[in-house]
Amino acid sequence: MGVHADNWGMMLPRMVVISLLLSTGAGTQELIPGIEFVNERLRIPESTRFDEGNYIESGVGLSFGVDKRLTYFAGEYEEAAQRFEISVRQFRYKAEIWVYLARAYFYTKSFDVARDALERAEVLMPDLAGTLWQPLLASLQWEIRRRVVQQQAQIDFYSTGREEVLTLFRLYLFLEDHSAASDLLAVSHERARMMHERAKMVSGASRSAQAAEADRWDQLGDRLAGELRTAGIDVPPVSSSAPPPEPAVTESVDEQERIRILQLRVDFYRAQQEDYLQLFQAYLDRADITRARSVLASLGRHIGDLDVLSSVAPTLSDQADIEEKIEEFKVLRNDLRNQIPGDDGSL
Repeated sequence: MGVHADNWGMMLPRMVVISLLLSTGAGTQELIPGIEFVNERLRIPESTRFDEGNYIESGVGLSFGVDKRLTYFAGEYEEAAQRFEISVRQFRYKAEIWVYLARAYFYTKSFDVARDALERAEVLMPDLAGTLWQPLLASLQWEIRRRVVQQQAQIDFYSTGREEVLTLFRLYLFLEDHSAASDLLAVSHERARMMHERAKMVSGASRSAQAAEADRWDQLGDRLAGELRTAGIDVPPVSSSAPPPEPAVTESVDEQERIRILQLRVDFYRAQQEDYLQLFQAYLDRADITRARSVLASLGRHIGDLDVLSSVAPTLSDQADIEEKIEEFKVLRNDLRNQIPGDDGSL
């Protein structure tokens, strides 16, 4: 029996968090209990290079305390980051300032810059590398993975806006998961297509509003593609989301219903390989490349879900069964991808 979207959406984040806790996916750094990047009560040790007299004399001690209270704790993270950057230029060896600087960048969604702040601090105060900077980098990585899980579940199972898609895109770039980041291009253009279809059902101001919203989703997809290309990542061409002209021969009602049911299975239930294959072929027969690509994106997400289930499988036998399914779905995805005209396999 398939799992309904509401239940699956609640199960997936919990399973992924368990998987992350059991894995060493934070890179070369190791998580250390009690050292959490977002823990405001974390006790931050001093470096051997810290000199309290020079710190007081510089005036940074006073200004940092004021800036932290008036900007950071007030939620003005961009301003806080600017103020803290000034502080670390005036006095470099106060570890606490660097930690709050990294957090300020994190909350402005400048994830790479947050990591860079911690790495800059490690260069200046290497004596804290093993006890503070490396554990904080590992915790930052873990925190971002956790947010990716939550954000992806929101996009998969609920209605979300462009800002949420852009945030998830940046998180995937931070994790260097370029395949998942590329999938969000299809998501953006699919949302645009849906808006175009809604526009056809209304008139007047509502029609204009829906069409304008579709254009904004398309612009987001183009923006994401541009960022990927700037990073040197190949991006497959995406066909226009604008509704195609009505076909000369109207598709039968039965065929439309079959495709609708297949799409529901793929979107909200644990579809089987045959469901993905039939839906993909139906869109290909329509020459609807955008929707065909969306089936590939859905397959990719399903493979990711199976990876999570494999990591928390109760027995080795169960894990082996799931891994066998993963390989089968990967073969199917590659076969379908090769059927898209002009596709270079980078989706």
